[in-house]
Amino acid sequence: MRIKIYYLTIIIFVITCHISAAQEYDFRQTQWGMSKKQVKTSEKTSLIIDEPDHLSYHDDVTGIGSTQIAYIFVNDELARATYAFLKRYADENAYINNYFTWKETLTDKYGKPLYDKIIWKGETYKDDSDKRGLAVVTGELIYFSEWGTPDSEIRLYLGGKNNEPEFLIIFNSKAHDSRLKNMYDKKNK
Repeated sequence: MRIKIYYLTIIIFVITCHISAAQEYDFRQTQWGMSKKQVKTSEKTSLIIDEPDHLSYHDDVTGIGSTQIAYIFVNDELARATYAFLKRYADENAYINNYFTWKETLTDKYGKPLYDKIIWKGETYKDDSDKRGLAVVTGELIYFSEWGTPDSEIRLYLGGKNNEPEFLIIFNSKAHDSRLKNMYDKKNK
């Protein structure tokens, strides 16, 4: 009798683990390859854009505030998802602080970044550490980190242009990578 209970316990454990693994999400409550309709059903925030290959929502993400959440589809299959953080700061260095907070969070979840770069595109603020945030919003300084899972690439990006910061977390489906690239190439022709 004890042996039967032991094996039954093991079988229940294995099934539970399998079900849990099958319910893991790639981004929020979604998985790569989901249809636009399935993503709409899973998302509980305010829809702001509904286009054939693109859905965008607005949400207030804890610790960051106003955020645009975008879903990109190729042939009605989810291929990319993005957080675009919209909050603006009077002290531009706050963007860098938030970048490193998110980098730590993503590192805790996905491990050490595969790529971790700080790229100077200009020299104006390079020697003034108090002006690094200004260097970011003017486009002279870029922070970039990337992680990988078997199914996804996760990119954290902080840069700017014309005094507008661009602070993103981009999730890409590895299985849809070439189709996504082809879609963008066609749009840019």
